[in-house]
Amino acid sequence: MEPHRRTHRKGLQERGRLSLTFGSVIVARRREDVKLKIPNSVIVDGPLSLNECRNIGAARLSTDLIAFIDDDNLLAKDVLLEMAAPFTDGKVGAVSPLIFDRDNSVWFAGVRFTFCGMAALDKSVPTGYRQTEAFHDVFMVRREAFEKAGGFDSKRFPFYMGEADLAERMKRLGYRFVVAPGAKVWHDIEPVRGIKSILRGSHIRSEKRAYLVGRNRLLFLRLYHPRRYLAHLFILPALATLHILSIIANRKFSFVRPYLRGVRDGVGNLAIAAN
Repeated sequence: MEPHRRTHRKGLQERGRLSLTFGSVIVARRREDVKLKIPNSVIVDGPLSLNECRNIGAARLSTDLIAFIDDDNLLAKDVLLEMAAPFTDGKVGAVSPLIFDRDNSVWFAGVRFTFCGMAALDKSVPTGYRQTEAFHDVFMVRREAFEKAGGFDSKRFPFYMGEADLAERMKRLGYRFVVAPGAKVWHDIEPVRGIKSILRGSHIRSEKRAYLVGRNRLLFLRLYHPRRYLAHLFILPALATLHILSIIANRKFSFVRPYLRGVRDGVGNLAIAAN
């Protein structure tokens, strides 16, 4: 943590402008050992999606700020305080940490939207708060903004692009998002390079996820960036080919058909976008 950031936060606390109350809720599938190890946990039955679980967890908390932390991340000390500091600006709706891979290369330092979907910003370490168009994996939101936006749309975006969908609805309410470089997180998965990294980067781990990855980028662009969606159609054959090659390189052959069905529905199923 940089010295000037530490002094700034201390000053805010002394003036009473940053008052934080922490609570935690773990949402997990039914396992006997979860309750024993984590008393404040919500055990769910059935195949609930990632964003359904996030909404359940958010509803159990009464704090002004809500941090969503996926279970494959390691957090540095004071990361929650560092993420909370930018919320003294009432227009900040969400804050992301700086996220590193296991090899300490920058994995996330902000994103922007292009006709390809989401693209990483410059992966250099920012010296101050950096604007980002969305957030994912680990992030903190202002409860008021989260609730006004309606939380996660777990029906249309149960997984993949759900954070981007939430960000777009929060932006329309006048909120903005920043990366706080003093908040450091490590994405605790083995780094993968080359063509195999496309599958890992999209988190395609099952046939259902393969379908949603194929569909949801297209659905998101259709809903919020129609001009970029039209441009995306021109590169879609090449992009789909890369995903299929990555699926084959990872020897996940059964994922090809659901991925292609997702692409088909993303392009042609108007009912999904209308609901």
